[in-house]
Amino acid sequence: MGRILTVLTGVALCFVLTGCPMVGSKEIMGDKTAKASAVKWNGNWVSSDSIIQVRVKDKDKGVLEIYFIQRKKKQGPYKVYLRDVDGHIVASLKDREGGYYLWSVVDTHDDFGYLMLLNMKKFKELIEAGELPGKIVKTVPVLDKLSDKQRSDIISKAANDFEYRQGVTFVRLEGLDRIRKNAEKIIKEAKAVPAK
Repeated sequence: MGRILTVLTGVALCFVLTGCPMVGSKEIMGDKTAKASAVKWNGNWVSSDSIIQVRVKDKDKGVLEIYFIQRKKKQGPYKVYLRDVDGHIVASLKDREGGYYLWSVVDTHDDFGYLMLLNMKKFKELIEAGELPGKIVKTVPVLDKLSDKQRSDIISKAANDFEYRQGVTFVRLEGLDRIRKNAEKIIKEAKAVPAK
């Protein structure tokens, strides 16, 4: 199935709270549940300005419970639904005011989490041009029901195409010691190679 190229989970919601770009959908993005492993997801995930506490609520249904911590405030809990769309993990969170789901492509690898911030302008253009079904709700592009092909194409672009997204990396606090030890080992074992 190849390596998933994308990003952390419930994290997408942190961006709702911090004003970062988000794209909505009338439904959870994806039909196939992505199982949620506590080993992979549980922990305190930190970026340069946010902390997200993540806990697997239902591993078989791919449901996470998250809290956002920013500026000494803890908001939550929020439910995040993980779905597998052609090997890409998509996190969807119900917007409490808009009635739609905010979504992003996400993943974790070891103690690093990855989140794709979607290009709202690009999605607005696609909706306004009639290339994707949807509408603009306040400032948020919200997709209507997509065909399987439309959903697959847009998720692939959200995961891989810089025109559609920008990646953000999170580090799990509980893994910092492992990351440090791993880096120290690699540095110690590295052989000097002349610069070309």
